[in-house]
Amino acid sequence: MSKKPTIVLRTPIFRGSYPKVISPTEYKDKGKPTGKWSWNIEGIFDEPDLLKFIMIDDAGKGQLVDLTIVLKQLALTAWPDLPPFIDPTEPESPSNPRLDPVVALFKRQQGKGWPIKKGDAIKAALELKQKKGDQYAGKRVINMKSNKGENTQPPILSIALPNNQWKALDRDSEKDMETAKAKFVGGNYFFAAISVVADIYGGMNFLTPYLNSIRYIKEGAKFGQGNAMDRFDGITGGRADYDPTQGMTADSVVDL
Repeated sequence: MSKKPTIVLRTPIFRGSYPKVISPTEYKDKGKPTGKWSWNIEGIFDEPDLLKFIMIDDAGKGQLVDLTIVLKQLALTAWPDLPPFIDPTEPESPSNPRLDPVVALFKRQQGKGWPIKKGDAIKAALELKQKKGDQYAGKRVINMKSNKGENTQPPILSIALPNNQWKALDRDSEKDMETAKAKFVGGNYFFAAISVVADIYGGMNFLTPYLNSIRYIKEGAKFGQGNAMDRFDGITGGRADYDPTQGMTADSVVDL
């Protein structure tokens, strides 16, 4: 089977919310259990940091990229015949989103399948449920996951040490997993390696960020835990039929 259109990225440092990277959590479809499990973490990014992602090529070399631009390029590579969106109520200009077929695609899907979410929209939705979401204000949010299956492995975990050193954590080591439980907590800071895969599930287009590896960087102010997949229910669904972590090591509400 040919590989689906994919880009490999290293994120800038982000705050982690709802981390479930030690044990997988069950994905739900419209609130109902599906029997599909994934490791996942919600990354909260400062908006300028969307310009600081590093794209890794086949030779392992990195290039600084604008995340929004490379995601649109991935979509056009996967689906080159996307029609433009024509809105006669908006003036025509080269920068007008009505001329952008990728923006049009995800607008038609009410934002489903586009991986960058607006933190302000998430905060507002939480407040309607009388819950706090101050950590999302003015931020951009990306849910990253690694599906549990026969062809996938858990994301590689590591922690930063002094003097630019780092340590990979062994999932079979009770001591290392106790360390992971203390470090991979909501509010702390991390960076990750992800594979963004373009695919179609149930007739809808998705750009899904799969979590290859994640490294704890430093402590941050803590906030509550929970199940991130509940709030992204139906948005980043689907399963990969290949291993997005293959060949990787620990080093290696829509915003359009």
